[in-house]
Formats: sequence, structure tokens, C-alpha cells
Amino acid sequence: MVVKVALVKEKSRRENIFKALQLIEKDLNSFRKAKTVLIKPNFTSAFNPTASTQNETVEAILEFFEKFDSKFKSKKIILTESSGEAFARGEPMEKVFYRFGFKKIFAKYKNMKFWDMNKARGFVSVPIETIYGKAKVKIPKEFFNFDYKISVSIPKTHDTVIFTGGVKNFLMGIIKQEDKGLMHGLVGKKLKPSLWGKIFSKLVYKVPWQFLLLGNIYVPEWLKDKIYGFEKKIFVRSAVCLHKNLARIGKLIMPDLVVLDGWWGMDKDGPVYGRRRKLGVAIASAFPVAADVVGAKVIGFEPEKIAYLRLLGKKVDFKPKILGEKIKKVVVKFFPHRHYKYQIYKVP
Repeated sequence: MVVKVALVKEKSRRENIFKALQLIEKDLNSFRKAKTVLIKPNFTSAFNPTASTQNETVEAILEFFEKFDSKFKSKKIILTESSGEAFARGEPMEKVFYRFGFKKIFAKYKNMKFWDMNKARGFVSVPIETIYGKAKVKIPKEFFNFDYKISVSIPKTHDTVIFTGGVKNFLMGIIKQEDKGLMHGLVGKKLKPSLWGKIFSKLVYKVPWQFLLLGNIYVPEWLKDKIYGFEKKIFVRSAVCLHKNLARIGKLIMPDLVVLDGWWGMDKDGPVYGRRRKLGVAIASAFPVAADVVGAKVIGFEPEKIAYLRLLGKKVDFKPKILGEKIKKVVVKFFPHRHYKYQIYKVP
């Protein structure tokens, strides 16, 4: 089996996405057989455009498949996401999509509809691990019914598992919002937030998002840890839980296609309010882990140290055939999250 990953650097985001998909189009034939298609963008932040999938990216993907498949217009295409920030602020996802300019895409593609996964009623329960023992998380049943699933994300540093790309965007994004804390292993009767943590959790989503961005840039690291109630032992155990739990979910369901829009990425304190970094690339593959392996390398990380990728991938995923640019010609060294030294400690 030849695992192929497209890595492209052109003059625009749209050209990047389109060419990346063209390079791997032989791997996309299953799209032609699909009647229902899911597109899962990344809106970890409901406000910060640097952290979020751009409407131009999704539009370029749709334009490609419209030319690729003569039956494109007969397919039912669903765009869905569940933003933790939007959920915490009590804001509907449809408003978030419109904020980022997706209204024009819905108008252009009549066969694409929005689905608010927060309104799902039927769920599949999946056993996972928390710091305090076993638990279960819920995944809406609809995710298992789509014929073709596309994860569209951005290469970013992550505050717990080093790197987030197409795989984590999909696997974490399909979990019922109320259960995402369980994926981190951080919800339980024994967990007692610090006084700082209690105050911060009540105030954080009451202020404009720009204050959070500025705070993340200018507040000293020691003070950030004080505010968040950072504890090394709890953090390390949480990181291990999340790596393992992502792998558990990934063994049940994975996207059929990963598209990483690396026109820009995010380093330092990603994945929400980190620093914007210019990359100018796009990555696409029908092999999800391989796509993220290349994504991690492009920002200067060692994918073998990212445990959930290692748990989900095969040896061939870590040595894919790269079509387009050579990694060494496009790599931009990203600064990891401030807790990186703990993120690689005791990984499974």
C-alpha cells in the first residue's frame, strides 16, 4: 500500500487547496460513491480567525469536488461543528458560521446544509479513561451514517497533546460537548478547582475575545499557570488520558479525507489564542494520520512524539510518499506550547 500525502505551496490559499486535492485525486474515488458527505471544520474558537477554518478553504474543497464528481449536486453535504467557546458563551453554531462568512457558501451550494450537532438526540456511548477511573462519552449517531467524512483544519500547537491537525479536529470534535472534559480525564468528584480557577472559569467567557488573545500574549507564563490552577501531576495524567482516549475513538471512526489549510498556523499557546505564523502551504491525504504526520513535520515537530498519532498510525503513515513540495523546503519551526516538556512526559 502506498500512502500518499500532498504538500503544496502556491500563491494563494485557494490554489493550495485545489492543487493538493488534484495531486491525490486517485485516492478520492470513494467520494463518487457517497450519497451523504460530512465536512467537519475547526472552530475551537468562535471568534479568533487565526484559530478557525476559513470559508475560502471550504469553498475551494467544494469547487474541487464539483469538478471531480459529475454527481456532486445530487449529494447531501452537511457542514457541522461544535465550538467549545460558543457553547460556553451560549451562542448557537449557526451564528458562528455566519460570523466567519459561510452564509455565501450556503447560498452558492444548495445541496449543503448546516447541522447543529449540539441538537443531536441519539448517541453511541464509547468507554474511555479518566484520571479517576472509567467513564463513557457520547458521539451523535449521525456521524456513523455519513458515507464520506472530511476533516478540515489548521496546523496548530496544542495545550495538552503537542499538536492538533485533521485527526484531533475530527475525533475531539464529534464528542458531545458536555463530555469533552471527560476526554481530558479532568471531570470527576475528586477534582477540586483552585480559587483562581473558580473565579477564572466564571469570568473567562464574559469578556470580549480580544482580551483573551491579548492576555495570552502579554500575561507572564507563571501568572497564566496561577490563574489556570496548573498542577504538573494532574496535567501529565490528563495528557496521557487524552492521547489514549483519542486513540480509542479513532479506532471506531476516522475521517476519509484530511485537508490541512496551512496558509497560516498557530504556535506557542495554541490551539485557541496562540501566535499566528505564516506557512503558505496546504496538506491533503486520504490517510488521516499520514496527513498529520506531514503537518507536524512542516511546523518542526517530531510526529513520533505525538502519542495519539503513534497509537492510531502504522509504520507506513510515518513514511508516506509526499507529492508536491519537499518538507525541508517549506518547514517553519514553530515554538511549542509552554507546557511542552510535560506533554512529552510519560506519554503512552
